[in-house]
Amino acid sequence: DYGDKVDNHNNIARLWSAYLDIKIEAHDVAIMMALLKMARTKLGAVSKDTYIDMAAYSAIAGEIKFKEKKQWIILLHKNN
Repeated sequence: DYGDKVDNHNNIARLWSAYLDIKIEAHDVAIMMALLKMARTKLGAVSKDTYIDMAAYSAIAGEIKFKEKKQWIILLHKNN
């Protein structure tokens, strides 16, 4: 619904970075969103969507991390 998830998390990271005046990466956004979902489970009033979203943010974090590694490998091979 929100376009490419990596692009979306990069955009959120830029906005959070500007607001907090510290460097936030797309991977950080996904992890922090998963933590937000985990925090909601502590209060007891959760739905199935909470757990689905938690898993989805974790998967997005992994996708972002491994995409970053792949980009570094490609860049290293180009420079050699």
